Amino acid sequence: MAADPTEQALRYASGEYFAHNLVNPVQFYDRIKQLPADAIVLEIGPHSLFDKIVSETLNESSYVSLIKKESNDKNMDLFLSGLATLYELGVNLSPHKLYPLCEWPVARNTQSINSLIKWDHSSVIPRRIYPERYNRGNAADMNVVVNCSIKEDEFYLDHSVDGNSIFPATGYLMLAWRKLATDLGKLWHSVPVIFENVHLKRAVFLTQENNIILKVKYFPLTGEFAIYENKNACVTGKIRAPGNDVLIAQQLIYENESKLSESQYSIKKHDIYKELGIMGLDYGSAFQRLDKVGTNDFNEFYGECEWDGRFVSYMDALLQSRALSVPFRKMLLPVMIRKLRLDPHLMFDAIRRHKIQKEETTGRVDDPDDSVKLAFDTAGAGVGKVYDLTGEQSTVSTVVERKKVRFTERFAQYSSRIPFYYNLNTKQLVSPGVELEEVVVLPVPRRTDITGLVLDSAEFCANHDNHAIDDCLSVALSKYLEVCNSMSAKIKQLCAKEMKCDFNYQRFNDEVLQELRSENTENHVMFRTFDKLLAEVVDKNRNELNDREVAKMLDEIQTNSEYDLSKDLVNQIQKNERMIRVLVDIVCENYVTNSDINITEINMTNSFMAKDVEQIVTYFRINPFEVDYKLIVKSKQSVNEMYKQRATEWQLKDNIPLKLSHLVIMRDSQDLWQIDLTKFTQDLFDSINSNGFLLSIFRYKFTEPEIAFMSLTKNSISTNNELDLRIKKFVSIATKTGFNLIAGKSDTIGTQCLMFRKIIHKPKVPEKYNVIKITGDYQQWFGLLQTKLIAAKEADNKTDNVWLVSLDSYINGIIGLMNCLRLEPGGENFRYIFHMDTNSETNIDFNTKPYSDILANDLVANVFKGGKLGTYRHLKLSNDFDKCVSNDYYLNSGTTKDLAGIQWYDSRKLPQYKKYWYLNKEKIFKTRVEIYCSGISFHDVMVASGRIPAGRDHLFSDCVIGCEYVGRRVDTGERVMGIELGRTFVTSLNASIHSMTTVPEHWSMADAATVLLNYSTLYYALIKRANLKTGESILIHSAAGGVGQAAINMCKHYDCDIYVTVGTEEKKQFLMNEYNIPENRIFNSRDIVFKNQVLKLTEGKGVNIVLNSLSGEKLDASYECVANSGRFVEIGQYDMLQNKQLGMLDFVRNIQFIGIVIDIVIKDEIDFFPDFYDWVHKNCTNGCVKPINYTLFEAKYADKAFRYMTTGKHMGKVVIKMRDEEMDRRPLKTIKPAVIMNTMIKTFFDPNKVYIITGGFNT
Repeated sequence: MAADPTEQALRYASGEYFAHNLVNPVQFYDRIKQLPADAIVLEIGPHSLFDKIVSETLNESSYVSLIKKESNDKNMDLFLSGLATLYELGVNLSPHKLYPLCEWPVARNTQSINSLIKWDHSSVIPRRIYPERYNRGNAADMNVVVNCSIKEDEFYLDHSVDGNSIFPATGYLMLAWRKLATDLGKLWHSVPVIFENVHLKRAVFLTQENNIILKVKYFPLTGEFAIYENKNACVTGKIRAPGNDVLIAQQLIYENESKLSESQYSIKKHDIYKELGIMGLDYGSAFQRLDKVGTNDFNEFYGECEWDGRFVSYMDALLQSRALSVPFRKMLLPVMIRKLRLDPHLMFDAIRRHKIQKEETTGRVDDPDDSVKLAFDTAGAGVGKVYDLTGEQSTVSTVVERKKVRFTERFAQYSSRIPFYYNLNTKQLVSPGVELEEVVVLPVPRRTDITGLVLDSAEFCANHDNHAIDDCLSVALSKYLEVCNSMSAKIKQLCAKEMKCDFNYQRFNDEVLQELRSENTENHVMFRTFDKLLAEVVDKNRNELNDREVAKMLDEIQTNSEYDLSKDLVNQIQKNERMIRVLVDIVCENYVTNSDINITEINMTNSFMAKDVEQIVTYFRINPFEVDYKLIVKSKQSVNEMYKQRATEWQLKDNIPLKLSHLVIMRDSQDLWQIDLTKFTQDLFDSINSNGFLLSIFRYKFTEPEIAFMSLTKNSISTNNELDLRIKKFVSIATKTGFNLIAGKSDTIGTQCLMFRKIIHKPKVPEKYNVIKITGDYQQWFGLLQTKLIAAKEADNKTDNVWLVSLDSYINGIIGLMNCLRLEPGGENFRYIFHMDTNSETNIDFNTKPYSDILANDLVANVFKGGKLGTYRHLKLSNDFDKCVSNDYYLNSGTTKDLAGIQWYDSRKLPQYKKYWYLNKEKIFKTRVEIYCSGISFHDVMVASGRIPAGRDHLFSDCVIGCEYVGRRVDTGERVMGIELGRTFVTSLNASIHSMTTVPEHWSMADAATVLLNYSTLYYALIKRANLKTGESILIHSAAGGVGQAAINMCKHYDCDIYVTVGTEEKKQFLMNEYNIPENRIFNSRDIVFKNQVLKLTEGKGVNIVLNSLSGEKLDASYECVANSGRFVEIGQYDMLQNKQLGMLDFVRNIQFIGIVIDIVIKDEIDFFPDFYDWVHKNCTNGCVKPINYTLFEAKYADKAFRYMTTGKHMGKVVIKMRDEEMDRRPLKTIKPAVIMNTMIKTFFDPNKVYIITGGFNT
């Protein structure tokens, strides 16, 4: 920047040099201005003086510093990084000059650097390999990898439905749009398109860990596209690009744009997504683009949708707005988009007009293809000049900034709020550049997450209880013992005369025995033993074994541990929660301030309680513990591997190897009867911590099968008196030793548990100020409670016990309050007494019983209920907790949505309605009908098995199976038959009066059940729509079924020329014998050969009417069997739901395609029923309408009836009978009740009532 110094002394950093600088100014600014604006300034000095000067003077320059003062340890890195910066700015360096000249060949001792060079695998580089990314621009298929771990795809994870991230429907549309544009050689944002009949077939689930590969196929000749994931079709439909004029309703958005601000009802973003979240649409921030929605009449909706740079999330938000227009909270997912028109030019123009901020969004355009391309001039690299694609010379920063602005504007990478309009009647949604005409949605059941779900009940459990067993377990044990009784008696008769088996027993059939065999549980020791004896007591020739062979068999049973009686179901008391869990919970509750607990189990039998007890303690509700569980056993061989290391063998002649424990569990057995009980009890006392617990388990009697079993194995049998004396002796010795008996529980089978507590220091009678009365007015006691808690905390729990007493209410929450207090610092000394039997004042005197006993036992929880002292405990619900016995029930599919889930539900609490309003606002009255029979339709089977969705009816009812019924009116006693949509497999029904009629006198109720749905379908299809005429020819598919047989009856009445198809030879013979159909007019419905056979018999003309229920290629073949001016009547819904395509060419033959969906007729045409029932009664005696063959199933075999329908073996109708019909067919005042059955319980909420769900301290 300056000429060479004139004086030699100024060439170096000398005193003259610095003195010259002090007296002569340095003109940096003037000199730097002479440099080019985009110069590269390199400073070698250590002070970095020119950094700020250069940046303020030369706006587009680049500054590089090579060294820095006082950074000798980093200057080499700084120097090399500076060289790298120069290289990036276009300077062509010669890096080989940094190293000494290397002369080849090198010496042998030259160190190799090969081991220091490694591949960097930290980043994944896309590989363009076939077929995924091969020639993507013009390949037949486009393969797209969705990788949610990278920035541009991670927003897809925010599209969450019912807790699962799924690929959005609009994402598929985007892929198809891009594929079409690629085939046209254009970019998607320049191609207006129309989507038609887009079917969403299956969801694609997304995770951050796994990539998803979507294959997009497009067929230009037909305009069809399909998107596959793992060879499974996800989406199919049509897409076309007709030109620029694709929109037809844009005026609606401009006409209604201002109405949002004037709308009477509106909802904003936070509340919108709160409402959608209730429905199960758990959208994250990337898909929360609806800003505001309003309406005046809940028919027309106006709103604003936010654009953030992504078409996928923007379009998805427009689809979300439709969910706000429905009057119910159900999760609805799209299954078909009828038509969608998109004009990107108009859409982006609107986005720019409604731009609300200049900042770029964090969103990324769906297909950015306009990347910045720079061409560096190597000759002029030293001055940092570049050329953009136009050839104009510019600086690097200018080109980058220009490209960045262009990218942002071109793909609208900013935020805009775009108005939209939706009309519920026309099903049309309009936004600038977007016109959505109809979206077909179906309700989807919510996923039930049962992870960590515990079903239990809070129940009062008395400390002393002689019936401590669950009713369900008691019934199961009683049944098991009765079966064993019966088997032991039979064994005594056959081979074991010495067996003690002198008692009454009940005989059981083989079905009961087979049921127990199928359970195959190791705890059925007695049953397996008796079953083995009964099976082997006779040889294969059914000759009885001799005494020696029987004795050998009995010896084998005695020595085999598999037949150890201690493992039998009778001795598995650890499974009895009302006995063991309740007592163990008392221990845990009183040690809740501890973090760990030591337990020792003394058990000389092979039925150990360790696993169950440890689980109870580990998962204690208030505060889980760390458990140190020890076992003292007779032999380790029978101990589970999990506990072998924690088990210690004990020989009775030695001292018992006890360690200090909080809880000792002692299970009495014949082995322990040999030792000194007084010394043993003292050892137990010494091994228990102060205030610790002893849980002792005794047998107070043996069951009759046990006595028979022990006599068979020649074991000693203690009498009930001996067992009772043993228990009393132990209690006496334990009490004298110093134990307090705090609880005693007995089941009804023969086991008794006694809980003792070791109290060293007798608790003091509390002073009045340490007794706090808990009332509904918390202001009276809360301050005092707070003071006591703080005082206990500061004194480290070295204070007197504080007693909380509740006397005035049983819903005051004292139990939950105490659970919370015990977890607080200072809460260890709190106890409570809860009186549930009275709301009056009760004098509590700790010097008199029962309060003196409460004080002596020093337990935390003390609840009085029903005159008994106990506690509230959480107990697992029994296996039949959701079942009850009822004669008023209905059939419904369960949560599994397959035939295994079909169950009967109790209907006594179903809301009953006596009237409702039809769609045309006409009032419809209902009356109660006691149901006798209901017929199963093929639609019922398809819905119950989950093969087709339940449809929109599921939005308004939890039960959609069943359509027809036959029974008696409760008010008149008449026999009636009728049609209702859903819940007709029921014992009683509130049925619409307009949809029922009387049953003809000569029909039974089962006969009537075969008529309703079959003939109503045919009446509407053949009489009203197809105008069936006398003498016409007709092809009836599946003629052996219910509709098929009914059609044959009708067509015979009209003297039609009948052709039929069936699926089996058996059905063919049935039609020939029952309806006299000629053999040459019965064809196979399993292939399409019938088409040529029909055309041959009709001399190529075809038939006037085809009554079709087949699908696929068989439908196409049937369609070609229709004669000129004929009618094709479609009563099967499968192909209609799949939107199957039919060619239009055959319509030039003047044929008609008639689609029949009787459900729509039943719901929409209120005049249909009077006409149909009038036709039935007029033709029920002339052969036109007559009952068809049926198979009858009892109500308890309903699941078998549905499975029978799926086999296709049935001929005619399958009917379920709820009760037997009376012989008298006249009106009756008294109606026979339905059969009593074990049914499921379901909770129902009446929509006309308000429910309040409350919480509490202990929830």
